[in-house]
Amino acid sequence: MKNAHLRIGQLEFTKWTQGKGTRFSVSLDRLIAEPVPSQGATATAHLISVFGNDSEIAAIAAAVSCQESFRIEAPGVPEMRITLGEEIQNFRSSFSVPGWKQPFRHLVALSKALADSRPETSVELSRVILVDRDPTFVLFRLAGTFGLPALPEWATFVFSQLQRQRRIESLIGLGCSPVAVNATNEEILVWIGKGLRQGTLHIPDENNIHWNVSKGLAPEHRPSLKF
Repeated sequence: MKNAHLRIGQLEFTKWTQGKGTRFSVSLDRLIAEPVPSQGATATAHLISVFGNDSEIAAIAAAVSCQESFRIEAPGVPEMRITLGEEIQNFRSSFSVPGWKQPFRHLVALSKALADSRPETSVELSRVILVDRDPTFVLFRLAGTFGLPALPEWATFVFSQLQRQRRIESLIGLGCSPVAVNATNEEILVWIGKGLRQGTLHIPDENNIHWNVSKGLAPEHRPSLKF
C-alpha cells in the first residue's frame, strides 16, 4: 500500500431515505470514463473497480444497478460525477490484507459498451473501448474482437492509421490509459491490405507469432494469420 494516495481515489454515493442522506465512500483503484461533456455534467463511465466493507459495497452495487450517479475524486482525474448507464455487469469478490481482521469486499462494474468490446462477444461494433493505448495491445485486442489477421509487427502502422484518420480518442483513466477506437473491421482490413501492397507490412515465412502483451489484459482468443 506504499504511496497508495497516488494511485487510489474515492467514489462517493449518497442514499436518500425519507429526506435523510447516508453517504457511502469507497476506495477506487480503476476507472474508465468518457470526457465530461460540459462543466457540471454527468459523464459516462465504462469501468469502476472499488473496495470497502460489506455494507459499503452492497450499497454501491445496488446504486449501480439502479443507474445512480457517483462523485469521483482521484489523483490525475478531474473531480466529476459519473454513471454507468443500463445493462451493467457486476463482479464481486473479497480479499484479505495482512493486519486487517475483516476481508475487504471488491466490486468491478462494466458498462454495456465495455462488456460488448470483449473478444468473446458476437456484437457488431464500430466503437471499441480498450483499457490501454499501447499500439501492440490495441492491435491485439482489435484483432481478437474483429477476428482480423494480424501480426505484432503491424501494430505501429495500424496505430498510426487510427491516429491519422482520427479514429482513436483518449478516455479518462485511473490505473490505466484507456482509449476508444472508432473503426470497423472492414476499414482496418483496408488499411492492412494497403500496407501489404505498398510493402510497408510484411508476412514472414515462419508462422511463429508472439504477442508481447500483459497476460492480465490479454483475451484467450489469439489473432490468426489466415487471409
